[in-house]
Amino acid sequence: MAAATTADDDLMLLAFARFLRNHTAAADTTIAIYESDVRSFAAFLRERQMRLRGAVPADCDRYVAHLWSTDARQDTIRRRSTALRHFYKFLGVYRPTVILSEGGQSHGKEIHPAPGPFDSPADDTVDRALSEFIASVREKVSPHTLRAYKADLKKFVGFVGTIAAEKVESTCVESFLSNLQEKGLSPASRARHAAALRAFCAWMAGCGLLGHNPVAAHHMRRSSEVRDPDVPQKSELQAVLRVRSSGLYERDRFIWLLLYACGLRSSEVVSIDLKDIDIKRGILSVSGRKSGRYVSLSKEVIEALRAYLPLRNELLCAAKGPSDALILNWRGARLTVRSLTRSVHKMGASLNLHVQPRTLRHAHAVHALRDGAELHGLRHALGLTGATTVERLSRLR
Repeated sequence: MAAATTADDDLMLLAFARFLRNHTAAADTTIAIYESDVRSFAAFLRERQMRLRGAVPADCDRYVAHLWSTDARQDTIRRRSTALRHFYKFLGVYRPTVILSEGGQSHGKEIHPAPGPFDSPADDTVDRALSEFIASVREKVSPHTLRAYKADLKKFVGFVGTIAAEKVESTCVESFLSNLQEKGLSPASRARHAAALRAFCAWMAGCGLLGHNPVAAHHMRRSSEVRDPDVPQKSELQAVLRVRSSGLYERDRFIWLLLYACGLRSSEVVSIDLKDIDIKRGILSVSGRKSGRYVSLSKEVIEALRAYLPLRNELLCAAKGPSDALILNWRGARLTVRSLTRSVHKMGASLNLHVQPRTLRHAHAVHALRDGAELHGLRHALGLTGATTVERLSRLR
């Protein structure tokens, strides 16, 4: 009986694969993935003495609930659900009615294939796919990347409208990027949108919503068009440090030096804990985006730190409990990136300098290279991994 059931399932899978080749534009690799996913569903049914030929949407619901109980990855569950949606479409063509059967015995009850939670056209719109994509990458990318993905891809969804995900083609992408150029977006901004689209379409292709990634072969030629950073002079940045612009001057001065003298990112500054600094050796341990690194502290930075520590103790008295954070706000809690940005704006405004935290980081790189710093050492100190950024730095020498 088991052998007959397996053979019958194999015949159904062969017919399903033939249906996909004849009625869809799915690539052979996608068809093979769908066939494998439906085969897993068939094995699930056989364990419960059921046949693939008699499957109904409720069985799909039970199978997906089983996947969730086994802690399967969300993109795997989505892909298998998509495969089953195509399988139920196939059943509607292959057999007009579905006979509900358990244990190989027909109950004689005919159930017409009705749209289930995985068979509704609304489930496969680009908007729905975007929501699931954002949920799937939330723990895999930095908060900044996640915000960029959301903002850039929402523009794309607004541009293409409510269409099925499988309708996203290279022409849609090209039209969208051309529209961004017409609106005056810089090459760097257009390249960022293209990178978000590439990741989104790769995810949809992996889930089976697309036969291929229409953005995979798209490349933005941007290196010759990107402007080199425009940074203040050394004398201007040093002059800011001599102006007492706030009641938390010692803290703000220390932040300014971490950004400019050490070239740290704002997110790296606010994430520093007290234990990360070795004052005697003059070394700071930084938790970067990809991996950690050690940064040497100049005498000026160490002096600024010593001047800030008494203020930190005062701020800590206002806290409800102990804090490991090195940089504190006036309530004794860890400083946020937004508050850090306000601090930098306030210090710059004291001498009519309009600077962002990243401006100080760029200034560190530019001034160091112009003073003869070695590119490889600077790349390590800044925690750079991208080839494009390193290429831009090499042009500044």
